[in-house]
Amino acid sequence: MEYELQECVTGTICGHTSYDLSKPDPWVKDIILRLTPPEGRVIDLGCGLGRHLGPLYNLGMEIYGLDWLDQSIKHSRQAPNSGLILADMAYLPFQDESFDTALAWRSIYFQKLEKIKSTIKEIKRVLKPGGTLICSCRSRTNTLYFVAREMGEEIEPDTFRLDDGIDFIDVCYHFFSRGEIQEVFSGFRIETITELQLKHTRYTASHPEFQNNFWVFTARK
Repeated sequence: MEYELQECVTGTICGHTSYDLSKPDPWVKDIILRLTPPEGRVIDLGCGLGRHLGPLYNLGMEIYGLDWLDQSIKHSRQAPNSGLILADMAYLPFQDESFDTALAWRSIYFQKLEKIKSTIKEIKRVLKPGGTLICSCRSRTNTLYFVAREMGEEIEPDTFRLDDGIDFIDVCYHFFSRGEIQEVFSGFRIETITELQLKHTRYTASHPEFQNNFWVFTARK
């Protein structure tokens, strides 16, 4: 399964090409379609600019996008026919067992570890039995880990605050080891996990000496 995951991702979201935060990742759409029942309910946690909302709706799914940034929700309204919620992912405004699939793609690690753990509990709560979590977390071999150690403030182990007034404005990152992924997501059954270099953003592409590595995994409730 791990080999299949890597093969599925390679060529679609890996490499040094600059990452476009306005466009959906083909692999993300494909893996959600594969793991979600027909006409299933999906929650995109940290939906950002709403890039996955429209494509998933067009596949026949009931899709909700949640973000804590007001400007993201306003932009996401360009994605039609999807529910949009301005909220903190650590306190999800949904009933228990509401969703078939939860997507936390390049989003869950923008918090301190205890709040990440609270978010994980909330994801488990709102997923139906057998529901799927699709997630990516920055690795401790990620480009920004080395940048943060040099120019950031370590506010707890492997959690850094970055603020240079230009590319980072008071932003928090937590970086994971494989063991920590397995520990903090122990309430789920991890089905696939691999460390992959995802496409760089404009900023991380300016540090080609490092790899933009993430833990990419799928897990079942």
